[in-house]
Amino acid sequence: MNNYIIKTIYIENFKLIDKFSLSLDLSKYNLIMLDGPNGFGKTTLFDAIELVLTGRIKRVRRDDARTTFGVDLLRKYVERDCIIKIEFCNGVDTSFTIMKRMQATKVPHRLRADDFFNFETFLLTDFNDTEEQYQILNQEKIENKFGDIDLSRFYNLFYYIQQDENTHFLKQKARERMDAIAMLFDTKQEEEEKQIISSLRSLIRQELTKTKTDIQAHRERFEALNLELTINGEMIQGPFYALFPHLVIPKLWDVEHPVINSRDSRDKMVKEIKILIDFLEHLDDFLNAKSNQEINAVIENRRFVEDVVLTALNLEKYDDIQARSHKEKKYKDIKVKLSRETFTTNPTLINIEDLDNDLDIKIDSVAISIIINQIVADQKKAGELSKLVRELNRTRDQLKTKFISLTSSHSHINNKMCPLCGYFWEDYNKLIQAIEERKTLFASYYDETTQKIETSFDELYSDHLNVVIYYLQHYLSDSKNIIDSDYFDRLTASNKKRQKIAAFIKWCESKDLNINKFIQKELIIPQNLDHIVNEFVEEIKLKKFKLHEDYDVGGEHFTTFSSIYSDYFNNTAEKAKVISKKQLEDKIKYLEMIYYTKNQLEYKELEADITKLENKKNLLTEKDTNLRRIVEEYDIAIKQHWNRIMKDIEIPFYIYSGKIIQYYQKGLGVFIKEADSGEAKTIRFVSNDISEHDAVNYFSSGQISALVISFTLALNKVYGNNYLGLILIDDPVQSMDEINMASLTELLRNEFPEKQIILSTHEDTVSRYIRYKFNKYGKSTFQFNVKRDLFVTS
Repeated sequence: MNNYIIKTIYIENFKLIDKFSLSLDLSKYNLIMLDGPNGFGKTTLFDAIELVLTGRIKRVRRDDARTTFGVDLLRKYVERDCIIKIEFCNGVDTSFTIMKRMQATKVPHRLRADDFFNFETFLLTDFNDTEEQYQILNQEKIENKFGDIDLSRFYNLFYYIQQDENTHFLKQKARERMDAIAMLFDTKQEEEEKQIISSLRSLIRQELTKTKTDIQAHRERFEALNLELTINGEMIQGPFYALFPHLVIPKLWDVEHPVINSRDSRDKMVKEIKILIDFLEHLDDFLNAKSNQEINAVIENRRFVEDVVLTALNLEKYDDIQARSHKEKKYKDIKVKLSRETFTTNPTLINIEDLDNDLDIKIDSVAISIIINQIVADQKKAGELSKLVRELNRTRDQLKTKFISLTSSHSHINNKMCPLCGYFWEDYNKLIQAIEERKTLFASYYDETTQKIETSFDELYSDHLNVVIYYLQHYLSDSKNIIDSDYFDRLTASNKKRQKIAAFIKWCESKDLNINKFIQKELIIPQNLDHIVNEFVEEIKLKKFKLHEDYDVGGEHFTTFSSIYSDYFNNTAEKAKVISKKQLEDKIKYLEMIYYTKNQLEYKELEADITKLENKKNLLTEKDTNLRRIVEEYDIAIKQHWNRIMKDIEIPFYIYSGKIIQYYQKGLGVFIKEADSGEAKTIRFVSNDISEHDAVNYFSSGQISALVISFTLALNKVYGNNYLGLILIDDPVQSMDEINMASLTELLRNEFPEKQIILSTHEDTVSRYIRYKFNKYGKSTFQFNVKRDLFVTS
C-alpha cells in the first residue's frame, strides 16, 4: 500500500501568500486543523495541494476563453517566481517532493484565470534539492508515483471536499453521477472495447441500411425498365441525320449520340419535337398571325401612317422643295428689311452685294451703295429737332400704312375715324389727305441735312428699290413659290425615315393595298387628313386574317411558335418549309431506339448489381447479428461487475450517512439505488428500498452536505486505501449543524485512523472541539491558525 501523506510544505508568492514554510514534520499528525477567520488563506492552502496533485484548481473556471485580465490571479507579484513544494511520504521509508513553479513575468501581458499550463512541474528526491537536481515531471508521471490513480478525476471525488462545491457531485444528474465514478469499477478497458464494437456495428448497420435502400431503388428501376422493354419490344435502328445543322449550338436531341439518362429526359426531348410538329402543321396559321401582328403594329402607329399619306409622293423632290422654302423665307426677310419704315431707320441693315446675288433681277449695286453711304453720313450730321420730327413722320407713315391695310381687310372697321386723335372725317380720302398735310407741315421743321436725307431716300426708292420691292411682291404673290411651313416640317421629319417609308410602301404592295389613292400630292396639310387616314387604316384592317384565337397574336401557341420560328428557322419561312413532319417523327423513333438500347444495357447491369447487393446485405446482416451478440455479452459482464462494486460502496455509505445525519424524518441512513431496468447506469440516493425520490429533492442543505461527505468517505474507505492517505475537507461547518459536525468528528476519528486528515473551519469552538475529540482518544493533532501563523510566517 502506498498511502502517501504530506510531510512538508513550502509556498512562495502564491495568491495572497508571500512566503510560507513549516519546519515540523506533518506526517506525525493524524489531524491537521486549519482555523482562523474567512479570507486569510485556508482555502488557498487547499488550492496549493490540489494544484500540485492534479495540475489545476477545479474551482477556478474559465467562463470565456477570450477574457483576459491584467492582474494575475495565481501570483501575488508577477515579477517574482511562484513556487509550491510539497513532500510526500508513505510512513515507511519512501518520500519524494513535487514542485510547481511559475517563473516571473518579465514583459507585462494579460493572463487568463486558469493559465495552469504556465506552471513547470519537477520531481525532487530531497525537499532541499538544488535546481540542477530537478527532474521534469508531467501529470501522468505524478499519478504513477501514487499508484497509477487518475488524480485529475478522482481527487475531488475520493479525497477532497471543497467548501463551495461540496454538493456538486450530488446535484449532478443520476447518469452523470455514474459517469463520474465509472472508472472505479475497473471496466474502462471493457467499456472501450464494447464502444469500439458498438461503433463498428453502427457503421455496419449504416451500410446495411444504405444497401437495403440501394436494393429497393435498383428493384424499382429494374421493374420500370422491364415494363418498358416489354411494351416497346424490339426497335428498328435507323440512320442518323441532323435536322438543324445550321444551329451554332445543336439541340440535345439533334446529335448522333444524345444523352438520355432517364425516361423524363427522353419525354422532354420528345415533347420538344412534338411542339415542332405542331408548329409545322400550323405554319400557315402562324405566318398569317405574323401578318396580323405587322398590321396591328401599323395601325397602332397612326402618326407614321399620317406621314406616309402626307409626304410619300414628295420625298423624291425634297431637295427642290427645301430650296424653294429657303428662297421664300429669304425673300420675305429682304422685303421686310427694304420696307421704308425699316430701311429708313437703319439703311445698313441689308448687304447690297448679297442682295445682288440673292435676286434673280439685275440691280445697280454700286449706285445703291453710294447713296446709302451718303445717307448714313448725312444722318450723323442732322440736328436733334430734325431727327425727332423725321422720326415722328416715319412713325406716322407706319401707322398710316397699318391703318390702310387694316381697314381694307376688315370692312366692319370705320375707316373715317382718325387713328391718331379719333376725329370723324366726312370720308376716307379726306382723312388720308389730312394725314399727308400734317406730314408736310412737320417736314417744314427739317433742317437742310434732314431734307437732303429725305430727298436721297426718295431718289433711292424711285430709282432702284421700288423695282426690287415690286419683284419681291410679285414673286411672293405666286402660290407656286410658297411652301406651307407646317407641311415642310412634316416633310423634313419624314425625310429622316425615308427608308422606313419606302419599306412600308413595298409592304403595302405585298398586301395588295392601293396606297396611291391616299397619298397627297399638294404641299399642304389637308383639313380632312384624319378622314383620309381613317379610310386608309380601315382598308389595312381588311387585310387581317381570321384565325383561331389560340393561334392568333396573343394566343396560347403564338408566343411558343414565335420562339421556334426565331430559334430554329431564323425568322425565315423558306427554312421552316424545308423540314417535314415525317422527318420529325423519324427523329422521335431514333430517340426511342437510343433509349431502348440504353435500357437493355442498363437492365442487364441492374440485374447483376441487385445480385451483388443481395449478397452484400446477407453478409452485413450476419456480421450485425454476431456483433449484437458480442455487445450483449459485454453488457451482461459489465453489469454484473458494476452491481458487485455497487454493493461494496452501499454498506459503508449507508453506515456513514446514518452516523453523520443521524436524525431525519424518513429513517436512519441512505441507500444507493440503481436504475429500474437493472442496469448499473445511474445512481440515486433514497431513504429506503421502496422510495423512488432522490434525496436531493427533500434534504436540507446541511443534510445534503453531510450526504456528500458520507459518499466521499465511503469511496475513500473502499477505493482510496492504496493511493493517497489523505482526507481534505474545507470548512464543513459552513452548511452543517452541531449534531452533524459532532457525528462527522466521531466518524473521521474512528473509521479513518490511518489517514492524515486536513480539516478547516472558521469557528474557534469547532476547531477546539474536533481537536479535543481526537486528542482525547490518543490521536495527534496540529493546529494552524492562518491569521496568526500564516501571515507571521509569510
